[in-house]
Amino acid sequence: MTDSKTDGEENLVAIRQKSMDSGKLGAYLDRIKQAYPELGTNKAEIVMEGQNNDVLIVNDSHVFRFPRHQEATDRLETECAILNWIHPYITSAEVPAPLFSDLSPLVGEAFLGYRIIEGESGAAEEFKDNSNTSLAFQLGTFLRELHSAPVGEACGLDLPSADERERWAGMYGDVRRLLFQHMREDAKNAIKAHFELFLGDNSNFEYRPVLRHGDFGPGNLILDKETWRINGVIDFGNASVGDPAVDVAWIHFQSGVAPDFLASVYKAYPGIEEVLPRARFYAGTFALQEALFGALHGDAAAFNRGMMTYT
Repeated sequence: MTDSKTDGEENLVAIRQKSMDSGKLGAYLDRIKQAYPELGTNKAEIVMEGQNNDVLIVNDSHVFRFPRHQEATDRLETECAILNWIHPYITSAEVPAPLFSDLSPLVGEAFLGYRIIEGESGAAEEFKDNSNTSLAFQLGTFLRELHSAPVGEACGLDLPSADERERWAGMYGDVRRLLFQHMREDAKNAIKAHFELFLGDNSNFEYRPVLRHGDFGPGNLILDKETWRINGVIDFGNASVGDPAVDVAWIHFQSGVAPDFLASVYKAYPGIEEVLPRARFYAGTFALQEALFGALHGDAAAFNRGMMTYT
C-alpha cells in the first residue's frame, strides 16, 4: 500500500509539473508571436530552467532565453549589445548572434533569441585530467580574443564595472549577514581570511580592465564531442568590464585539467599567469556566490549546493 501511494503521489507531481511547464511555454510563445508575428513556432519546448533563464528551443533551429528574475532581466539589454559588438573580435569560437529580442523591463516578457550553436554543453568531469592540447589552445585563444576587445569602443554603452573593491566588499558583507549563521566556525574563519587578505591588498585592484565573460565554465562551452573542439561560448548575461582573472579562475583552480592542458592555455594567452593570484581568490568565492543566489532568490537547491562544504 505504501509503494502504491508513493507512485500515485509521484504521478500527481509529474502531472502538475507538466501542466505548469505547458502554461509557461504557452506564455513564452505568446510573447514571441506578439513581437515577431511572422516567425512560425511549429515546434517548441523548454529545455532548461536555470538559475537565471528559462531556455526554449523553437523549430529545432533557434534558442530563446527568458530571464527568470529582475536582476537577469535588467542585464538583458547590455548582454544583447555586447553580443552584437564583439563578433568581429572573436574568431576562435562562435558566440550567440541576437536575431530576436524584446527588452521589456518586466520578468516573463523580456527575451533574447538566436540561432542554435550546434554541439553539446560541456561538463566538469570531462575536463578532469584532460590533456587535449588543441582544445586547451582554443580555449586560451578565446579568452585572449575576448579580453583584447577594445572596451573603450564597447557597443556605445557605459558598460558596468564589476570587480571593483566595493563589489567584493559588498559580497563579503552579504556572506556574513546571510550565510555565516549556517556555517561551522572554522569555515567562517577561513572565509574571513580569504576576503580580508584580498580586500586589504591594493594591488588586487590595479588590473587593466577588460571585457570578461563573468561565468566562464564548462556548462557555457558548446563542444563538438567527436572532435573535441569548442563550437561556441554562450550565456554572456554576466559579461561586463572587469578583471580578466575572473574568467581564468575555473580553468586554473577548479577544472582539474592535466599540466599539458594548462601549458597550451598559457601558449595561446601569453601573460595569463600574471593574474593567477587573483583568480585563486575568485575561485574561492564560486560556491559562496551560489549559496547567496539561493538565499536571495529562495532557491533551496542552489543554497544547499553552495553551502555543502561549509556546514
